[in-house]
Amino acid sequence: EEDWSDWLAYLIERSDTGVFAQRLLSIPVQKQGDYTLPLNVDREVSHGEYRADIVVQWADKSHTHIEVKVGDEDLGKTGATGREMRSHYGQSERKWTNFILLLSEQILEWDELDHDEPGEPPVKVLTWADVSIALRRALRSDETLLWKAWAYSVLGAIEQRLVRFPGHRLESRPIENLDRKIRIMKEGLEHEQ
Repeated sequence: EEDWSDWLAYLIERSDTGVFAQRLLSIPVQKQGDYTLPLNVDREVSHGEYRADIVVQWADKSHTHIEVKVGDEDLGKTGATGREMRSHYGQSERKWTNFILLLSEQILEWDELDHDEPGEPPVKVLTWADVSIALRRALRSDETLLWKAWAYSVLGAIEQRLVRFPGHRLESRPIENLDRKIRIMKEGLEHEQ
């Protein structure tokens, strides 16, 4: 989980265009320029008994908290972690967003939980397929060659390890996730959101 969080944080932090974060997070109050080169990207932030995977401070001084999951079954603490982090950073509810990044097979479990904290911004769900689509879109942007090289490598790891769809040798790989790969590739190539 920590390695995936490190890569996600790196790609958000080092983006010159903000296309990846804009496509992935789609925070309604953000403008395109606000996603470019965030002011700060913190990893493994501890406050009280909670630890956040990623907290981003954007150009407009708003914050985003992202919990990264790759099979961890302790999903219910995400809302409380967001509450504690918002308090720790002294941020208003209006300028704070919470996300949880899940494997597709964890969505049903998430939906069964009481995960939002009263009086706090809701926790929005992302999947690793969403990350793949956002990365594919960003690979067609004006990002630097170095950023694209890292993004392409991370994309391959995500799609093979987390999204679990077939690689280049279809005859030796199960095809049950082929429909997911086709959707990711199609959405990653579309110009509209």
